[in-house]
Amino acid sequence: MKANFLKLTFFMATSALILTSCVNDDDYGTPTLECIDQSITTTKTVQEIYNQANSSATLYTEDDIIEAVVVSSDRGGNFYKSMYLTSVDGSLGFNLQVNQVDLFTDYNVGRKVYIKLKGLYTQIRSSTLQIGALFNNNVGQIPTLTFENNIIRSCDITPEEDLVQTVSLSELNDSYIGKLVDLQNVQFTDASLNQTYYNTGNLDAGGQTLTYITDSENEAIQIPFRTGSFADYAGTTVSSNSGTIRGILTKFNTTYQFVSRYETDIRLTEERIGGEPTEPVPGSSEFAVGGTDIVFAGSLTENFESYSLSQSIFPKYVNDHTEGQRYWQIKQFPASTGNKYIEMTAFNGNGVPGQASKAYFFVPVDFSAASSFTF
Repeated sequence: MKANFLKLTFFMATSALILTSCVNDDDYGTPTLECIDQSITTTKTVQEIYNQANSSATLYTEDDIIEAVVVSSDRGGNFYKSMYLTSVDGSLGFNLQVNQVDLFTDYNVGRKVYIKLKGLYTQIRSSTLQIGALFNNNVGQIPTLTFENNIIRSCDITPEEDLVQTVSLSELNDSYIGKLVDLQNVQFTDASLNQTYYNTGNLDAGGQTLTYITDSENEAIQIPFRTGSFADYAGTTVSSNSGTIRGILTKFNTTYQFVSRYETDIRLTEERIGGEPTEPVPGSSEFAVGGTDIVFAGSLTENFESYSLSQSIFPKYVNDHTEGQRYWQIKQFPASTGNKYIEMTAFNGNGVPGQASKAYFFVPVDFSAASSFTF
C-alpha cells in the first residue's frame, strides 16, 4: 500500500512539473487559439439564396457556399441556439438555427463564416430568410453532431461598430431584419416601467416578456422589446431614461420585435423626454382590484378563512400593485390543513432573479371608533 502511495505521489508531482513547464511565466491570461484560414471559395451570395427561397422549407441540393458575418450573440443569454448574420456587404440579414449552446465561443460578433448549403433547408418565414435543418415541415436547428460541417469559421473579424446600422424607430422596415441596429432617440413606454425586463407576470405565449420601446418624441410609434428568462439583465428594472438601444431586429408573423444581446446594448443614458412618469397613487392605479363592498367598520376581525386559495380580489379590501404585476394572494400552510393568510412574494424560482414588485393591501377601518389593532 505504501509503495503504491509513493508511486501515485511521484506521478502527480511529475505531472504537475510537466504541466508547469508548459506555462509561459510571462502570460497567465486566457490562451489565444490559433486560427487557420481554410481555402474556401464562395459560389453564391446571401441575396441569391434569399431570392430562390420561398415560404416552404426546401432542401438545398447543390454544392454551394455563402459567406456572412455574425451579428448576434448568445453570450448574454437572450439568444438561444440561434444566430443572426448579415451578408458581408451588410445588405441582407438572415437567421441560422443550430442545436448548440455557447455559440459565441466560436462564432463571435464580427466573425466571418462560410456556410455550406448542401443538405440544409432554406425558407422565408416572417419576411426572414432562415437556414437550418428540417423540423415539423419548417426550418429548425442543425444537429449538434453535424453543424460544424456546414458552418466554417474564418479568421476574419469585422469590428462591431462597422456592422451596426443606425436608424430611428419610424424608419424601421423589412430591410433591417436580422441586422445589428442602433435605435436612436428612444425610451421605454410609461406602461413598461416599474417592472423588470423579464417579468413572470407579463409573459407572451412563448414565455418571453414584451416591454415596449417608443420614439422619445412620439409615443404613438412603438416596437416590442423581447427578453427571455436567461438574459443577463432579466432581473434588472426597466430603465426610465432615453437614448439608444442596440440589438437585432426580428419579426414574428407581421410584428417587428427588437432583441438586445446583453445589458450593455441598452444605452439609455439621457434624461427621459417628457419627464419622469408620475407613479400611480397606491390603491387607485389602473391595476387596483376589489373594493366593491367597502365598509369602514369600527371593529374588524379578518382571518381569511372564508376565501379561496390564490384569490386576489376581495370585495371588502383593495389590492393594488404599482411595480411589477403581483398581487397579495390567499395562501395556506401547511397545505390543505393549515391557517390561511395573504402573501405577496418576489420569488421567481431557484437560480432566477427575483421579480421587482411593490404591492399594497388596503383595509378600511374607522379609527374614530377604534384606535388599536393586533395581528
